[in-house]
Amino acid sequence: MGNGKLDLILRWILGLILLFFGSNSLLNFLPQPEFTGNIATFMQGLVVAGYFMPLMGLTMIFVGILLIINKWVPLGLVILAPISINIIMYHIFLDISTIAPGVIVFILNLYLGVKHIDAYRPMFR
Repeated sequence: MGNGKLDLILRWILGLILLFFGSNSLLNFLPQPEFTGNIATFMQGLVVAGYFMPLMGLTMIFVGILLIINKWVPLGLVILAPISINIIMYHIFLDISTIAPGVIVFILNLYLGVKHIDAYRPMFR
């Protein structure tokens, strides 16, 4: 499998993950676990804010679509970067037991970002 095919597959995997979990943020089709302690406080704050969960869901859907249709991929990856970092931080500080999906999103975001490094070079001049 050539690098182009691998990149296509990984871009699609990340795009589908984002579409799925972004849609869940809006439609709540996955059952939510019972949160306790600091996790409950954190999640309650996000929900009570009113805007955060819909904004995150819409952003993940938008980036997922960009990745799948191969349009503005470097922009989508930049938009996704703070989300993927926050997913990792949430799991490190609040729930390390479920970190695996977050690590996958972070690694795919990082890998694809490195593959598009030439698109980012002008920002660092």
